[in-house]
Amino acid sequence: MAISEETVFKTALKMTVSKLKFKADKMRTLNRLSLSSISKELNDLASEQGSKFDRELTMNKIRISKLVTDDNTADVYEILMVDCELLLSRLNRLLSIKHDRKTGEIEAGADETVIKLAKKMIFASSYISIKEFRKLATLLANKFGRPFYEQALIDDSEDDFVKKCKGENVDELTEMYLKEFCETYRIDLYGEGKYEVEKGEGEASTDASTDASADAGAKTETGTEAGTEAAPASSDNAKEDHKSQTPLNDMDDLKKRFSALKRL
Repeated sequence: MAISEETVFKTALKMTVSKLKFKADKMRTLNRLSLSSISKELNDLASEQGSKFDRELTMNKIRISKLVTDDNTADVYEILMVDCELLLSRLNRLLSIKHDRKTGEIEAGADETVIKLAKKMIFASSYISIKEFRKLATLLANKFGRPFYEQALIDDSEDDFVKKCKGENVDELTEMYLKEFCETYRIDLYGEGKYEVEKGEGEASTDASTDASADAGAKTETGTEAGTEAAPASSDNAKEDHKSQTPLNDMDDLKKRFSALKRL
C-alpha cells in the first residue's frame, strides 16, 4: 500500500523540526562555552606586544569569525524550525495547491504564505547540510517542478535571512563582536588606558569597604562588651553587589549585545 503524500510531508516536517532543534541547541551550547574561552584569551592578550600580539589577535579574530558564523547558522535553524511548524499547520493548503510542473505557474488563489515558505526552504537547502531538511526541500521541489525550484534558488526577497545563509555579514560582525567582548569584560586590548579610571575607582571603593568593615567590627566588639546588640555589618551589601557582577551575568549581557548587533 502506497504511503499518502500527506503522510510523507507530515513525517518529513516533524523529523526536520526535531533535527533542527537538536542542532540549534547544541550549537548555542558550544558557542556559550566559546564566549568564556575567548574573553579569557583576549584578557591575556592585552598584556602582549609586537608580533606575538598581532599573531594571537589574528587567531582570536578567526575564532570570533567562527562564532559569528555559528550564530548565523543557529539563527537560520531556529527560523526554519518556525517555518516548518507553520507549514505543518497549513499542510492541507500546501497539498491542495494546483500548478503546472512544466512551467512552474501556480493557479490563482493559492496560499501565498505556503508558496513563500516552500521557496524559502528550497533556497536554504543550498546552505543547510542537514539530511532531513534536504529531504524536505527535495519533496517540495518534486511537488512544484523544476522551474519553481530554479526560481526559488535565486529568490532573495528576505534580505536578512539571505545574509545569514550566505554569511555576508561575518566580517563586519567579527569586528563588532570583538569590540563588545572588550567593552563587556573591560579589556584594554590596545593599551589605550580606557578603563584605568574605573579600575582606580574600584580600588578606592574596595579600600573604603575594607575600612568600613573594620570600623563595623570594632563597633560590634565594643557593643558586645557593653551588653548591647551590634548593628549588622554593611559588608553584606558589598557581597551582594559583588554577586550581581559575576562572569555569568557578563556573559548574558554579552549575548544580548550580540543579538542586538545582528538586528542592525
